[in-house]
Amino acid sequence: MTCSIMGQVVTISASSLTVNNIPALGSAVLVPAFDNPNTSDTVPSLPPARVDAAMSADAIPAGGDVTVQAALYDIAGNPLPAGVTVNFAIVNGGGSLSSATAMTDASGVAQVTYTAPGSSEVAVIRASIQSPGGQIYSGSATVFVGYQSDVTQIVTVETDIGPEFVSLPGLVDVLKQGNGTPVVTLAMLDNVPNAGNIYSPYVDVHLSSSSDVISLTITLTYTDETNEAAHALYYYTGGIWEQVSDSSVDTAGNTVSFTASAASTPALSDLSGTPFVVGNINDDIPTALAVRHLSAHSIRWSGVLVIAALAVLAAVFSGLWLLRRRQM
Repeated sequence: MTCSIMGQVVTISASSLTVNNIPALGSAVLVPAFDNPNTSDTVPSLPPARVDAAMSADAIPAGGDVTVQAALYDIAGNPLPAGVTVNFAIVNGGGSLSSATAMTDASGVAQVTYTAPGSSEVAVIRASIQSPGGQIYSGSATVFVGYQSDVTQIVTVETDIGPEFVSLPGLVDVLKQGNGTPVVTLAMLDNVPNAGNIYSPYVDVHLSSSSDVISLTITLTYTDETNEAAHALYYYTGGIWEQVSDSSVDTAGNTVSFTASAASTPALSDLSGTPFVVGNINDDIPTALAVRHLSAHSIRWSGVLVIAALAVLAAVFSGLWLLRRRQM
């Protein structure tokens, strides 16, 4: 058969492969073919080299669904053929997947459905495939569950051993130190309710695991230079905004930095989807108090607690009324 790879005409026979009109090569690398066991195709494709994972939506309500897609490419950048098995797994967050595996279609894309739990969280899903040589190729994607603000400009990176830089340009940069290989997700939060006393956009930082991570330096770019020497970094605790344990201002670069560690506030283990924003120590703290929706479970129990509190108050007032009647 004859086909085209990277613009060159390739002739494949039972025992040979001929490339016509190829320019002179300084070096060449021979790789084993990827013979797909799930199809009857007698012509093997090039081995896999990349998995691009993506969600059909950046954010969904608690209990909602989203499609997780994995696009597979070979070493020449071409989509893998149909029938290749892709493994899917939840790296972070609750919820469930419609299946742990799926096969690629004619475009080299496999997909499953993720169903979120009834609580607000950040969910990370990984898609992976194994090459003939045993190498695992994977890609991860993130969806924000139950956030009351809009979630935009997401970047999700599977980090490697050693220092690694992850960036959402113009908004937030992070530098991971250590031999841990967590998935780092950065996102911008927009249309945040009750926003006030802020000097930068809101961003969210998520670390899939703090294992073997020494530190994560978070640097936000601020847009308001008013009294900038007094700028500081604040994080959302789930109820209020609090100042981080130690942040530094670079007025030349318009940035505020904070290094999270096992002993910092917040600690590395707290970065499970943590909103950050630049505030000013001479102002009141940031006023946005509803970044995430309460889960149905939380709302239900909040209602129960309110009813219980009202019942206690009613009993107290009833007792006081009876006591007063007796005294009369």
